[in-house]
Parts: sequence; C-alpha cells; structure tokens
Amino acid sequence: MMWFAIALLSAAAYSQGLAISVATDIPGPVPIRDEEVHLLRPEGLSPLLTRDLLGLLRGDANGNGRFDDAPTDVDAIEWASGALPSLLLSVSSDTAIPGSATVKDGDIFRFDGPGVTILYPEAMFASASGSGDVDLDAFAIAADGTLFWSYSDDEVTVAPGVIAALGSSLINKHVILKLEPGAFEAVVVMTQQQVVMAFNAACGTSVSTVVNTTDIAVDPISPGDLLLTCSSTSSSLKGRVVTTAMGGSIWTFLGLSVTPTAFGLGTSPSLDGIAWMPSGPSPAIRSLSEAPSISGGGAIDLLIDGFQPGEAIRIGVSPPPSSRPAFIPVGGSFGFNLTPLDLASDTFGLSLSSPELLRIADATGTIRWQHPVGGLVPAIALVQAIGLSSGKLSTPSSVAIIL
Repeated sequence: MMWFAIALLSAAAYSQGLAISVATDIPGPVPIRDEEVHLLRPEGLSPLLTRDLLGLLRGDANGNGRFDDAPTDVDAIEWASGALPSLLLSVSSDTAIPGSATVKDGDIFRFDGPGVTILYPEAMFASASGSGDVDLDAFAIAADGTLFWSYSDDEVTVAPGVIAALGSSLINKHVILKLEPGAFEAVVVMTQQQVVMAFNAACGTSVSTVVNTTDIAVDPISPGDLLLTCSSTSSSLKGRVVTTAMGGSIWTFLGLSVTPTAFGLGTSPSLDGIAWMPSGPSPAIRSLSEAPSISGGGAIDLLIDGFQPGEAIRIGVSPPPSSRPAFIPVGGSFGFNLTPLDLASDTFGLSLSSPELLRIADATGTIRWQHPVGGLVPAIALVQAIGLSSGKLSTPSSVAIIL
C-alpha cells in the first residue's frame, strides 16, 4: 500500500472534453474498439474506458481464467460523478456480470466495486413510452434530472400523449423522448423531421433521414439544447456532432469543431456514444498483445500513457485475487484512484522494488513496456501504473501468458 501513497503532489488539471464511442473498431497500431470510450479534446483523443478496464470490471464471464470478456459494444454514455469510471452506460446486447446482475440492452447502469448498479431499468423506459421490450440507443440527463433518450429500433407505443405528438403509434428510431422528474409518461422532444432538420441545417444537406439518432447529450454551452450524433454513413453526416442551438449547427468547443477531422484517425468514424465530461481521463495502461505465447515467441506489450513527460513510472503487478476482482479505493492517490490488484500478494511486493518495472515517461508522457515471455510460465497477472511525482494512478489492465 505504501507504493500508492508516495509523492502526493497535486495533479495537473486535465481539460474537459467530449467522451465518444465509435460504432465499429478502427484498426491501427493502437486500435480503437467499439466497446471503448475515448475523450476528445483539442490535443487529440485519450483513452477513458478501455477494453482492458471493461474486461476487469465485468470479470471472467466465460470461465477461461482470462479477463477478455468485455461487453461487445457500448451504446449510450453519460457522465456521472462517482461512477466507475465516471460514466453511465448502455450496452448493445444483454450482458451477464458474474456475481452481479445481467444488464439488459435497455438498461442504464454503472459499474461499482461489487458489480453493477442499474439506475434506470429497461422496464422504466418501456413503461414511460408505452412500449414493449426496448433497446436503448441514446441517453442523457439534464441538471434538473430530466431524462432524454432514443431507441435503436422503431417501437410501437400505446401512450396517448406520444401518439398525439407523433401522429401515429410508431416511435421512429430518430425520435427523442424525455421524462421529467415525477412524471410517468414520456414526452416527445424531437420528431424524426425535427432531428433531420437539425442535421440538414448543421451539415448543409437536404436528406430525409439520418438513419438513427445514436446518442444525445445536453449541450454544456447551451443547456436548453441537445447534442446529437447519427448512424448515417453519408460523408456529409458521418462522424459529426450537431447542436440543436439556433436550429442546428456543427458543435464546437474549445475552438474544436466536432467533425471527422477532429479525431485525427485518418478515417471518418461513426459515433454511437457522446457525453460531455467536465474533467479529463486518468492515465491508462493497455495490453497490445492479446495473450503472448511462450512457444510462439510472444512478448508482453504494454502501452502506458497520460503521465507527465519525463516522470518516473512504477508498474505494479499481482495475480488476480478472484475471477471478478473488487475495485478498492486507494487513499492518497490521484487519477483512477482505485485498484483491483492484490496488494497483499508477494508478487505485488516484489514489483515495487523491481528495476525492470521502473521506467521514465517520454516527452509525450508515454511508456511502451515490452518483455519476451520465453522462459516464463503460463500465468494471469493484473498490472497498474503510478506516476511517482504526480501520484496519479492509471487504469488497470491484465496480461495473459499462454503456452
């Protein structure tokens, strides 16, 4: 535990930004996965919720001894203070969390230490809109507690107010609904035509559909308005975030217009999650090798970033304490501020004094730690890094060494 308490200097503040989740994997030396969440800021994309972290939060669901069972896709995202990792989520398919609940595709939930907490269940949204089973695709919360959402599929409603507003019993997957605190029936905020009009005004198009409203957020600059993104593959609409302010315009924050060029990916991503984050991400550690093989000459390959340039970084290692490690608070640390590592294990104690596990971050605050697995034995390990001058703790990852 002493390792986590050293050098308790104030952490430099990260800038706020827009959390995003892409609709499909984007390949590259460091792939961006559709189940991950990254933070977009003028300086670029930074990992916020990695597949490595998701695998540990869910636990070993298939019983293969590895933490490679992250949910298949994250749909709606929303910032939430105190949640792990400061996000509320929905997933694209029902997902069992070992030792906890099964999350439905219409639930809004958060990870916590013991498992998951479902804050807004699918049944609540279905009841409010007068619908049957539903799959939530977009979600946001206003400061007064008003809920906004949209569905991933067209739904049939029997709610009189919704039918009156839409002129039919069909809730198209463009449509945005809201539920104010204390209310029981949803209200239509935007029809398909109104959503399309906002995109046409913002993007200079004249389309009749944007296919689907894939996520929404309250505009932090104009809180009475919403941010929208859609699943259209049109080059004029894809990868754009628009605000409903002034009838519709490309959303800009800190001088950055949220269009495909803002992501710096060399491709135009489709977005299926957006959320305004009032503070930036923790440092992150990601395993770039799925399961290095001893017989195949593989290597452990860790990418650690988000630290101060030139900072000394210590990597802690432990065996997993269980098939779904609990995340415990780490007093005196900054950054992620929780750990799933077994701090009482001999392996962890040895890692604190290993010269091999002490590295210096480069000019971008990044470390690439690689180690051949030849001569090692098959094992599963949890890893997490801390900056010795900033006191910042990274998000954790796992390493699986196989024969």
